Amino acid sequence: MANVEIGSQQATSVITDNKDESSGCQAPPIDPESVEDKIRRLTPPKFLPLVNQLLLARSKGILNPSRSDIANDLIRVDKDVYKRARATKFADYAVSAKEASIIEFARSNSWITLHPRFRQEFDAPKSSIPSTNRSNNPPTPHNNISCAKSSSAAPTPPSCTASQEATKLAPLSPSPPPVVPIPPYFQPLITCLSKMHQNGLAKPFPSTVGLVIGPEIYSKAGASSLTEYFSQAEDAGVVQCGGDSGHAWVSLHPDVMSGNRSC
Repeated sequence: MANVEIGSQQATSVITDNKDESSGCQAPPIDPESVEDKIRRLTPPKFLPLVNQLLLARSKGILNPSRSDIANDLIRVDKDVYKRARATKFADYAVSAKEASIIEFARSNSWITLHPRFRQEFDAPKSSIPSTNRSNNPPTPHNNISCAKSSSAAPTPPSCTASQEATKLAPLSPSPPPVVPIPPYFQPLITCLSKMHQNGLAKPFPSTVGLVIGPEIYSKAGASSLTEYFSQAEDAGVVQCGGDSGHAWVSLHPDVMSGNRSC
């Protein structure tokens, strides 16, 4: 009877040991935080609508979307986004986001993209959780079988492999972004300003331009006023605006004037 009790205790001990050992071979969580969710977590709330639009464009393969497209989509999704960020238009909102290291955009205002600190998250290698053996005793044959897969899944990389991984993390110089075409509803504005420039009027009053193109033109662009139309054209990199209320002016953007961008 004593032998039976001893055997029962040994069997219980083996089962307990195996249970402890197998807990060290558990797989990492199935649903870790995604790169997109991490970027959203690191983004201030007032810039989250902008980041969501850039992430949506990236999911469609568009890494450098048009500023005008993002501006239009942003207002369509969230009409109060500028108000919450204490901005009056997309240009001010974008500059504030750039200063906060949230985005980057071209000097010509033609495209916009996520800041490099966010873009590098997509290129960073995924971390793995190595299995740990919590027992100081050598594993039993049963433990060898159950842990063989996890122990061989993450071998220590040789020095050449580690060097290659480090090379992958090095920032790559971004390729020149593609030229974004100008929306066709800005063509009448371009034609008008080009003719005025040829006649020696490089920076006409916005009201003068408005009399030439008429309200039908800017209403086709979805603008409710001439001021909103010029703001959209400025965000799209078509024109430049300056001056104060009494001496305001508008002119073609240098890229449009030189022919580098067209409808």
